[in-house]
Amino acid sequence: MFVLFDGGKTARLCCFFFDRRPAVALIWIGQNCLDEAYVYGASKRYRVRLYRDQHLPPGGHLCYIYSDEQEHARTMAQFVESGLASGEKVAYLADVLSREELEQYIAKLGVNFPADLRPGQLIVPPAEETYCPDGTFQPERMIETWHSMYRQSVDEGFPGIRVTGETGWTCNEHPGLDRWFEYESMLNIVVEDVPFSSIICQYDANRLSGVNLYEVLRVHPLMIVGGQILHNPYYEVPAQYLARRRASA
Repeated sequence: MFVLFDGGKTARLCCFFFDRRPAVALIWIGQNCLDEAYVYGASKRYRVRLYRDQHLPPGGHLCYIYSDEQEHARTMAQFVESGLASGEKVAYLADVLSREELEQYIAKLGVNFPADLRPGQLIVPPAEETYCPDGTFQPERMIETWHSMYRQSVDEGFPGIRVTGETGWTCNEHPGLDRWFEYESMLNIVVEDVPFSSIICQYDANRLSGVNLYEVLRVHPLMIVGGQILHNPYYEVPAQYLARRRASA
């Protein structure tokens, strides 16, 4: 993150580098708030809208691309805390190797728990085990898992459920992972029918190739960068994205 000053205005420049070349950069300009945002691709510049109400949009499917672990922990702790404070159920699919690590993992994020935390309000299953219960990844099965999780939250009396999943485990080899971005696109159809409070998919920029970065952007209508929610100019609606993927298969 670089911070520049010009005539009383502040510009923040965030860059992700892949193969030593900048892939995406975002600039926010403003005196007391973030007024403008620009996304730079390989050959184009897009002006994009900031999501003015920085509360998460209901039913939003967001990607969170990060490169700083402290920022990552701070952002996700806020996501978990705000859900618990509003009485929602929160599912955090953590990229850990065993269930024994889960308690320590949440403590490491620095989450402050409300005094009235309900049993089962926060669940933290291992991500890889949840996405690939038999060692294979099947988008349709995972989508049914989300449906079941939502129905369970309703049965338990929670007013809503928000979910987030870490994706570092996708660097491992599992049959079916070639359909990962197809699955991400299909989630945009799911959130139209199942009223999740929000879904955040977490991606470590240090583990993403340039090609996969653009695939991440194509399947998420909103993105979080530098703690701000942006409307994503690279987003493709599922009908368009899935048709293109299947035509090239």
